[in-house]
Amino acid sequence: MSPPHTTRRIPTLVLWLGLPVLLFGAAFVWWAISPLFLSTRVDEAFPVAVASASPDPTVAPEIVAAMPSATATPDTNPVTVTATPEAPTPGATEAPTPSMEPTVAEAPTEPIALASGTFTFIDRLHWAEGQATIYQLPDGSRILRLENFKAQNGPDLRIGIAGHPMPRSSAELHDTGPGYIEFERLTANEGNQNYAIPADLDLDGFLSVVIYCRAFSTVFSTAELT
Repeated sequence: MSPPHTTRRIPTLVLWLGLPVLLFGAAFVWWAISPLFLSTRVDEAFPVAVASASPDPTVAPEIVAAMPSATATPDTNPVTVTATPEAPTPGATEAPTPSMEPTVAEAPTEPIALASGTFTFIDRLHWAEGQATIYQLPDGSRILRLENFKAQNGPDLRIGIAGHPMPRSSAELHDTGPGYIEFERLTANEGNQNYAIPADLDLDGFLSVVIYCRAFSTVFSTAELT
């Protein structure tokens, strides 16, 4: 005959084993669902500081004094002199005209917009609005800037660029053209934000900016670049 306390251990064991599972499940559900009801905002300034050229205060400016003009005495008996043109020396050649040096294009001093697009609405749970623009800065670096940006929040949202102009599935995102290059985690789902573009990344063939949920392989919104 089994001891009476053995049957009472089974519910206790199940409780202790099931409690961590329940807690983990609740935490996962909160992580996955709570962003749908929460919003975060980040506003970043445009990352350009144009340095103004200022003169060196240690260098004194050169001052050139004008020579006073001599007072001319009028000649009461002017003499007319006729200039005789000098005959060219035999065998002399005309000096060559110096050639013009090629003009070197100056580096741009203002940011240049390389491509831009507007975010699109997919459905009630996957949408964004605002402008995405790729800029080249005066120092040669490039950034992706989001302006007047607002999107449906979600778990594990990332931002990157894709070879598909309007991907709506993971297959279209990763298997079209040069594929998908992820920059970093989305800073916030509202605001004006900057994302650095790797210096060695060739942008040829990338046709859209993508807001992507990596945890569930879901596209939240895209902005076709033109």
